[in-house]
Amino acid sequence: MIWAAILQGILYGFAGQAASQVLPAATERAGIDSSRIPTSSLNPHPDRLEIGLEEVLSIGDLSDDALFMWAGVAADTLGNIYVTDAMDYSLKKFDSSGRLVKRTGQKGQGPGEFTAPRLLAASDRYLFVTDQSRSGIQMFDRDLGFVAHIPFTLPISDLAALSDELLAVTPLSIGGAGQVVFLKTSGEVQKKIHYAASQNALTLRNVAEIEIDDQGYVYLAYSFKDRIEKWSPKGANIWSRRLLKTEDVKEKKVMQFSVPTEVLYKSVTRDSTGRIYVLSGNRTSHPSRDVFVLDRDGKHLTTFVLPEPSHCIYIDVRNRLYTRANEGVTLKIYRLLFSKSPQGPGDAWMLSHAPQGPSSASPPNFYPRIPATSSAPIPAMTSSHFPPAIPLKIPPIGVPRPPLLIFLIDFNDFMCPACLDSLLSLCRTLPPPILRKHVWGFVILPQSIPPGSDPVAIQIMEKKIRGFRRANRIAFPLILDRSRLLSGASRQGTTLLLLEVQPPSASLFPLPLSRRDLIRIVDLWSPLDDAF
Repeated sequence: MIWAAILQGILYGFAGQAASQVLPAATERAGIDSSRIPTSSLNPHPDRLEIGLEEVLSIGDLSDDALFMWAGVAADTLGNIYVTDAMDYSLKKFDSSGRLVKRTGQKGQGPGEFTAPRLLAASDRYLFVTDQSRSGIQMFDRDLGFVAHIPFTLPISDLAALSDELLAVTPLSIGGAGQVVFLKTSGEVQKKIHYAASQNALTLRNVAEIEIDDQGYVYLAYSFKDRIEKWSPKGANIWSRRLLKTEDVKEKKVMQFSVPTEVLYKSVTRDSTGRIYVLSGNRTSHPSRDVFVLDRDGKHLTTFVLPEPSHCIYIDVRNRLYTRANEGVTLKIYRLLFSKSPQGPGDAWMLSHAPQGPSSASPPNFYPRIPATSSAPIPAMTSSHFPPAIPLKIPPIGVPRPPLLIFLIDFNDFMCPACLDSLLSLCRTLPPPILRKHVWGFVILPQSIPPGSDPVAIQIMEKKIRGFRRANRIAFPLILDRSRLLSGASRQGTTLLLLEVQPPSASLFPLPLSRRDLIRIVDLWSPLDDAF
């Protein structure tokens, strides 16, 4: 499952490269209101379809606790919105106005619990959720009540609900990639469509995202190949397209596995007319922002640009587009605006060409506002970020002094909650009084984000820290090391610094802790009085 977690980190953008790109919204930096903007790319065909976006709803911001890092999204015909949140191990339901109606889930392995919730699909009556660190699919009703666990042994790349009783999944597996598995909610496999051009079971290049229409036709967007395809319900290939005209993705060795280093296509969805929407990966002019639109016959109709990078896109029955903002802290919902372009090439507007503030050259429906200033002061962390202050108590002379534990957490690990299980295991082992009095945690900024970075990026990180701390019931403070004063000690990744007083010594332990190191640390407190 380790290689599957690595691949899902690449696919979902929750770790590694994505963590180093925690930046404020492009529209904030440009000082432009993106609530209603034309987004189609340069159009060489005068009569080509143009698509614009009009923001209709935003859920979650930097100050509330609605979302910490949403992963999957689905909506029902009543307008209710369902979201999996990877940072606080939950499944959430919002009404059509964006108000949180209900939340379920916590960290764990039991029914209705999660270790790293990811994909979400909805049928008429049920919700289906995958977990990055657990096999199978959990089934919930529309009120978020747990219904059943659907067995499936392989990790899952993508998931679609065809009915209340039937799902379609694409495995994220060296042995299972290259097929669409039609799975009954009982766990029985109804059929398989083998779409891989090669039956080489050792390749990962055939991993694909899926969308299935009402007639059962399967649309595939390959994650690591420049290929988008349509397959019939009986498993016949109807068409195949290469939109990027790019070379193959390079691979690197991770342990004994060859893992792709970048993603070409991240997500695929469709609207009510049958148009297919494919989210780009890392090889386009606007990584994770370009959206290619095709008709049912595979004709490329147009390309438009999202305001911010996203790990996925989703379109509901009302043709509203759901996408990520603020690195998963915010869910943006847009109305799709369709029109034919009467102008020639060079006249179309896209977000990256927007002026830096008010301009008479702005196209219609651009509403400039006061530009965001990167020099604005960073809001101070409030008392809600920390446990209640504990008065300093100095032991009398001759009384053993307890050691101090300092967790130095690499933010790239922090963005993958499942990567910190060793830290959480130690926290569950130590008594609460020790955690409150003698343990501190510091989250180290990625090297790509310099000290004094944009305040919005810092606020996003601090909100994720707050959500992670609350969801895991962490009793000690977690502080973002904005100045990166401790970065030298965390070059090996997340580590534990142990400071002993008697005799004075300092030891550094990389995580995950070995059993021997864990026993040594826990035993340090056994001869000490609980008062300390």
